[in-house]
Amino acid sequence: MTIDGLMHACENDDEKHSILNQALKNKNEKAVIIPNYNTSKPGKPLPINPEKRPAKDFLKKYTKKISKQSNYKRIQKILVKKNKFIINLSKEYPDKIIPFIGVNTNAKNFLENTQNLVASNNLPGIHLPNHLNKSDLITPGMYDFFLWADSINLIIIIHLNPENDIYSIKKVVLDFPGITFIIQHMIGVEKLETHLSKAPNLFIDLSPLHAISDERLSRTIEIFSPRSILYGSSFPYGKDTINNNRKRLEKLVKNYKDVDLIMGENWRKIIDQQKLNSTNKINANTIYMAG
Repeated sequence: MTIDGLMHACENDDEKHSILNQALKNKNEKAVIIPNYNTSKPGKPLPINPEKRPAKDFLKKYTKKISKQSNYKRIQKILVKKNKFIINLSKEYPDKIIPFIGVNTNAKNFLENTQNLVASNNLPGIHLPNHLNKSDLITPGMYDFFLWADSINLIIIIHLNPENDIYSIKKVVLDFPGITFIIQHMIGVEKLETHLSKAPNLFIDLSPLHAISDERLSRTIEIFSPRSILYGSSFPYGKDTINNNRKRLEKLVKNYKDVDLIMGENWRKIIDQQKLNSTNKINANTIYMAG
């Protein structure tokens, strides 16, 4: 099974058709959908040639630019629409779409609203765009958020702010083992590898693969192992197709079973484990209440 572990969604019909054409063209494919925070229009591939400077994090400059341009009130309006779009799309295609809503931690009552959305729609996880947030990952409000997420074994895809979040993410990954953390776009992985390469609840997202050099890609897979690596296209920003990305990984990884892990098996295991944990906790609570 192939799972595109990261696609961006907007709320308009053109984007819906583009997503469906990409995600549903193969019966063995699924797609994880997160909001696109920057525009309601489909984006363009990032014009990046990482082989010129193979060790560089090419999304660092891009992330800083987005952070400075962000309007937090506008983000909240966008999120309401796009979260609804993602949830509705997943209900229409439950066997194909894996929904991850976006969270604006600057919004009023963000924790309560997130809890309600996750519970009412049985969502496996959320997307935390911390490169857009004013708050640090380690604050009283965020601590309560992570406590709740840990209690239900939530999956969190997190877009780090590379300037501020590296120390914080190390702490929350170790303090909240019940949460599965996915570091989006490989941001900051070189600074994480010393302390977190063996953390069982940490995974690394490779999207967009065309923006990552062979050198950096090979080193990340070697340090974190194929069992902790997740493929994502970053649609509509990624340039290459799933087949082309698979072929590239096959040249670098050599072992086809490891490529299968990266291209979907790891995601499948994460989702299955989250469902199992949630079911067990619901059953345990039911037995407790009945007793």
